[in-house]
Amino acid sequence: MAEIDYTRLKAILDTYGLNCIAQMQQILQNKGARNLQNQLNHQVVEDIDYVNLVITMPEYGIWADAGRGPGVFPPPDAIKDWMISRGIDLKYQYPIARKIASEGTKNSAKDFIQTFYLLQQVYADQISQAVTEDYVQAIRQSFTEE
Repeated sequence: MAEIDYTRLKAILDTYGLNCIAQMQQILQNKGARNLQNQLNHQVVEDIDYVNLVITMPEYGIWADAGRGPGVFPPPDAIKDWMISRGIDLKYQYPIARKIASEGTKNSAKDFIQTFYLLQQVYADQISQAVTEDYVQAIRQSFTEE
């Protein structure tokens, strides 16, 4: 069989990624999380065995979405990235981390990550159709090569 060219799948995943980022950014804008809003990205990654949609954001985005309970110090790199994105002097890193460990954080951008999963349901049929078309094309191509 001919090598599979995932052109259709990559196009659908790219559209899914663009729409996902746009909707996530809108939620973040509405919640006033502009720094995080500007740091969302997507990329369609192809390897020998797979094609994936990858959504990236700073680590602190997880905590902006879900909040964080008290009891444990947050990851130092996540706090540092957050402080840099807000222009906060790094000399305050330990006091901020200590306060988060003692009080937790609110979910300032609740459920913006959920957008990815909601859109997955919207794009599921289009993704299946694209994969089918890409495979059919590869099968047809293998017959014409023989």
